[in-house]
Amino acid sequence: MNIVTDYITKVIIPWIMAFFVSVSSITQNFYNFEKYIFAKGDDVVNFLPQTIAPPQDEIYLIDRGNMNDAEFVMITSLQGITAQTQAKIYIYDSNRIVFAKDFLKANPTITPVYFTDPWQLLEKCRDSIADNGYILYEGGDNPTINMAATIAGVERWLMVEKSIEGEATAHGFILKRDLTTKVNGEFTATQEGIFNGYKDRLNNTFILHQRPTLIFTRDYSIAIKAPCIFVDENDKAGVAFRDEVFAWAKGNSMLFGWTTDEGTYVARASAYGLNVIASDFCMNISFMASLKNAESIKQKNTAQKITADKTKHYVAIVMSDGDNLQWFEGGFSFANSHFGRRQALDTSYKMSWTAPPISAELEPTMMARVYATASVNDNFVCGVSGIGYINPSRYPAKFLNNFVNYTGYEMKKSDMKIVTLLDSVSGNQWIWEQTAFKPAIAYYAKNENIEGGLIQSGNAYAGLGGKIYWSCGKPFISCGLSFWYSGDDGGNAPKAWIEQFAAKVNSLPADINNEDGYTYLNVHPWSTNMENVNYLVSLLGSNVVLVTAEELVQLVKDNVRH
Repeated sequence: MNIVTDYITKVIIPWIMAFFVSVSSITQNFYNFEKYIFAKGDDVVNFLPQTIAPPQDEIYLIDRGNMNDAEFVMITSLQGITAQTQAKIYIYDSNRIVFAKDFLKANPTITPVYFTDPWQLLEKCRDSIADNGYILYEGGDNPTINMAATIAGVERWLMVEKSIEGEATAHGFILKRDLTTKVNGEFTATQEGIFNGYKDRLNNTFILHQRPTLIFTRDYSIAIKAPCIFVDENDKAGVAFRDEVFAWAKGNSMLFGWTTDEGTYVARASAYGLNVIASDFCMNISFMASLKNAESIKQKNTAQKITADKTKHYVAIVMSDGDNLQWFEGGFSFANSHFGRRQALDTSYKMSWTAPPISAELEPTMMARVYATASVNDNFVCGVSGIGYINPSRYPAKFLNNFVNYTGYEMKKSDMKIVTLLDSVSGNQWIWEQTAFKPAIAYYAKNENIEGGLIQSGNAYAGLGGKIYWSCGKPFISCGLSFWYSGDDGGNAPKAWIEQFAAKVNSLPADINNEDGYTYLNVHPWSTNMENVNYLVSLLGSNVVLVTAEELVQLVKDNVRH
């Protein structure tokens, strides 16, 4: 009896209390949704911190291959500092040179000036550096590089790694801040100390969360004077500090870079009304963001008006993870373009791709190339869950209206009509659906630039089993099947597994008036490849019709009873 009583006291009662606290919290958020969903006057708010002036007469180009890592970081800091006045510097490699060529072709009055020596480029831009100053940091897996980036944006001092300090001083640069000092093997400077010392002078609409061992992306945070930090999700003290930074940031701020634990990180960011952009390997954003495009970037693909056939099952194959900005910038439109779809020699079937609509604002040259090199059967939809990656059910209602409005604005500029949402079922599914997720969907449904959506949730994104959620007469279709191979074959699923998957697709019913007649089939890019997808398509029966995501949403809207 004592054991039972003890169990009830220590386990059952706390669980019940926690459950009702959770319900209370979700219910309160529901009322907030109801309050803000009809908010007026918010229209479109541009979340990007500020406009960077575009190049005028010249641009300075340097090959990344001519620099070691320390020199590369130094030049990216110079790139960010000069961009505070005007974008001038472009760092290229064998792929990214095409963006510079596209820009120069469109702007024949601008002269390219090529540099092979980073120190010569430094001399060319010396006037941009305040007081000839530099910040000394130490390379490796420690926070000094991020602290230096935070300071560089505010003070306009160069970032210099210890290994090249001698060259910096030989060129007449003066030490302004030494972050390499240690006591008992520990750095005396801390992320928290640097942030607190500078937060009143930092931009509170953007945070770069960048792993110290990576040398990319910091040019943009420096250009807009934003904090640069990094915290492992398992570091409790670090997470507590980062929560302070998240709370300091303005609602709907953007989090660039990446993390050590995607789910936990995005959930925490969403709770503070911040959205995540996977961008830890991006280059030249400070330059690319200056190249504004007044007109929308048009897709080649145009949705067809399809009359539903009662004998067919309709499937949209959609590649996920396209919210990943660095993936699009770093290889999507180059030699292995569109995930190798062109190289796989089969673009005859319709396929949809999630993509980052923020590219229309941040990297319009890149997005234009992605669209231009696509086939007419490639359809692009908005990646999760809008202009940035959020969990909609966790996002504060007071920020979601503006978030969705800006999402719709950028989707229109990107010629996208369908949004993909990523969330997770936790606790009681009914409560999650009714008091958290469904009200969040209504924000998206009310936007005139969004015609419907796709939902990823739960195991392999297919946790909701193809269920369709309706809001304002628009369907939001959850993932019904996920082409996500869990084995360890280096992203190449075995034929037997693909054949079993194809059998599942071929067994799907033909029923155009019910949700069971339509399937959003997700393709996971990190566990499969285009050869796998092509083989899958080759196995599909005549009863399966492949459509784009946009066409699938319209078919459901036209035919499914709701």
